[in-house]
Amino acid sequence: MALLYEASPPGRQGEAVGIRTTMLNCSQTFIPLASGAISAALGMTPVFALISLLLLGGAWFARRRG
Repeated sequence: MALLYEASPPGRQGEAVGIRTTMLNCSQTFIPLASGAISAALGMTPVFALISLLLLGGAWFARRRG
């Protein structure tokens, strides 16, 4: 939150916090919903494959930055 507060333009910190909160709430709602829909339609394998690809992509990005 401190980094968000410092990175946002002066006088617009509330908007930045609101967008962050909205994105967190949307991800907590729609990611499990989408995962459940995919697993109901195709089984658990595509869900696990997608999550593993996302984790590998994040690890690749983190190693590249560091």
